[in-house]
Amino acid sequence: MKIAIYAFFVFLVTGLLWTAQSDNHITMTGKNRLKYSLDLATHDAAQMVNKEQLSDGFIIFDDVEAKRVLEERLKMSLKLNENFNPKEDGLFRSTDQMRLLLFETVDSGMFPRVYKADVVDAAGQSFQYIDYLYGPSVVAVISIPTPRPYGISKKYTYFVGSSHEYKANK
Repeated sequence: MKIAIYAFFVFLVTGLLWTAQSDNHITMTGKNRLKYSLDLATHDAAQMVNKEQLSDGFIIFDDVEAKRVLEERLKMSLKLNENFNPKEDGLFRSTDQMRLLLFETVDSGMFPRVYKADVVDAAGQSFQYIDYLYGPSVVAVISIPTPRPYGISKKYTYFVGSSHEYKANK
């Protein structure tokens, strides 16, 4: 009987530790997936340049097309539906919504320079996104709540920013 009680508690503690570790791992995987997906999306959006201006040696973004491409890439990479809610087979819960908090093309002015933007999320929380830009750039910031598969890790919202730029040749 003593061995059975001991084995029960060992299995219980092991199960709890395994669950906590799995929850933490999936939460961190979510953050990484957001960052990689946003990096790909800003890269693709930065390809949307005005061809006539480019032939004259200027990089001027097509803002409307760049934003459309960014949103489409995020939907594909993060398995989002048309309302930016995760699909059932994705990492994030389908009740959460990915929000595009900032999208801006920066193609005028002096480079290199420090880029600063005030960002406000859906809950009214404000923060500043700061990046160092070496040339014309596409900048974006997104947010989504953590995946929390077992509900053990703390509930918070990820804020991820990315920029893709054309560096000037020196």
